[in-house]
Formats: sequence, structure tokens, C-alpha cells
Amino acid sequence: MRGDYQNYMAKIDKNDVKNTLLFSHEAFGLADASALDVFIDAVITDVSAMLAGVLGSVYNSVTEPAASQVKRAELCLTVAELLERRINKLLSNVTGAGEELDTRNEQNQLDHYETEAISLVSILLGDIDFSFGISNSTHFMDEAT
Repeated sequence: MRGDYQNYMAKIDKNDVKNTLLFSHEAFGLADASALDVFIDAVITDVSAMLAGVLGSVYNSVTEPAASQVKRAELCLTVAELLERRINKLLSNVTGAGEELDTRNEQNQLDHYETEAISLVSILLGDIDFSFGISNSTHFMDEAT
């Protein structure tokens, strides 16, 4: 981790997210709008801690354009995380084998926001190679080789 990321305050709030994504509480299987607020706040907390850790002191920048870039990166990462959770929720509701569910729209949105966040973080870190994501590996050999 870069620097002291314990002293940070999220740059966005649930209203920023709600104005970007017009999700309802039903989209995540939540009881009501207040449960959605709590859910979004928890995602913001996770994303802001991660971003603060990656950016270090840059996260708390008050000069422009860095301050706006940090805020936009945090928003994009939060939205991408919520879209991923929405896709997972949709896929968990598929009940039968062979049942199809089209999540391309959500995946395209997720890809857009994640790409924008990566671009902003790269700019903020001085164009070093940077990405968010998961690496999947296995100890099984590909039978085709």
C-alpha cells in the first residue's frame, strides 16, 4: 500500500451514486430504500479505503485537476462494483439449466466505468501501469496442450 491511507474521507456519497445509477432497492433484493442507502454506503466505504490505499497522499489532494479526478475515479469504481453485484444478483436468480439471462448491458456499463477509473488512477499515479481485477488460475493443465 502507498502511504498512510487511514486518514481519508470518502469523496462521494450515496446521492452521487444514486444520480449516476438509477437502481432501486429491488434491483439488489433489498427490503426498502433505506436498506439501499446502507448498502451503497458500505460499498463506498470499501472502495474509498481501497482507493486511498492505492493513491496514498494523492487521495487527499485538494488541487485541481487531481481532486476532481480522485472523486470521479471513486465514483466510477463504486458504480462498477454495484454493477458487478447487480450482475451477480441477476445470475443468482436463474433457476433452471439452459435458462438464459442477458447481462450484456450491465457488463458494458461495468466495463465503461472500470476503464474510466483505471485511466484516472493511471493519470493520478503518473502513468504507471495499473489495473483493477481478479486473476483466475488453476493447477489443472489444459487438455488441448
